[in-house]
Amino acid sequence: VYTEALTSAQVKQNFEAQANRFQVPRSIVTSGLQLRLDGETYSGSGSTWYDLSGNNYDMTLVGSPTWNSAGYFDFNGSSQFGHHTFASAIGTQTTITTEAWVNADTISGWDSI
Repeated sequence: VYTEALTSAQVKQNFEAQANRFQVPRSIVTSGLQLRLDGETYSGSGSTWYDLSGNNYDMTLVGSPTWNSAGYFDFNGSSQFGHHTFASAIGTQTTITTEAWVNADTISGWDSI
C-alpha cells in the first residue's frame, strides 16, 4: 500500500521487480512505500508476517491460514485473514496504490482482498 497513486511506469517497475522469482532480480519503487508483504519472506510459522518496508506495519495472521514454501498463503475466505494497523499511515490520503497478487475462487467486493 502506498500513500500516493503510482504511475503506470512505477506499477510496471513493481511488476518487473517480482520477475526475479523467475529471472534476473530488479528493484521495486520505494518512494511513498508504507507496507510491503511478500509471501516468500514469511518465516513459515507463527502469526506475524513482517513488513519489509521498514515501517514496522507487520500483519497479524488470524485463523492460521495455510502457507507453503512456494511463497503464498491460502485463506479459507471466512475465518482466515490478515489484520494490520497501517491505516493510520494512510491517514487522509485521497489517492493510494495497492498491489496484490490474488488467485481467488470468488470475490464479493474489493474490500475482500
